[in-house]
Amino acid sequence: MEILDFFRKRKSIRQFTKQKVSDNFLDKIITAAELAPSAGNLQPWRFIVVKDEEMIKLITESTYQGASSTNPPQSWIKEADLLLVVCIDNQKTVEKYGEMGAATSAQDVAAAVENILLAAAGLDLGACWIAGFREAEIRPILQIPEQVQLTALIPLGHTEFDPPRRKRLPRKEILFYEKYNNNKI
Repeated sequence: MEILDFFRKRKSIRQFTKQKVSDNFLDKIITAAELAPSAGNLQPWRFIVVKDEEMIKLITESTYQGASSTNPPQSWIKEADLLLVVCIDNQKTVEKYGEMGAATSAQDVAAAVENILLAAAGLDLGACWIAGFREAEIRPILQIPEQVQLTALIPLGHTEFDPPRRKRLPRKEILFYEKYNNNKI
């Protein structure tokens, strides 16, 4: 497979079959996340694997569609075999880099999340990066310590759904040379 085909295979999947994700696949996905780069190699990511259906339902009720936390929950999440909860423990990063540590920790964890999504696609699993949730409601369910920030939910499962690729912005809107808004080489 050509490298760009691998990246094109990753899509946001919101439909799952009943087939279980094997522990072997889960291990490969977590290994991919661990291989992400991080500032000072401090690896601020923390992952919680949730397989219990009732807990997944509870967490789903704390999600929302779109930009408003009062919108209805993303109920399709309940159909996933498991839910990866991604957190940031940036204490060491902030100690080492000061205020900038919080931003670099978020970038580190974003790289780990992308690795998770790519690994899932490479294993023919469906996954989706969810940022619409009410952290205060999920925190006690998962007993997340106060200093740890919940940053993403990733429903994972087998899928037979292959949505069309969503349109990307034209290159001239995202790529500049030497100065912002300079599209000429």
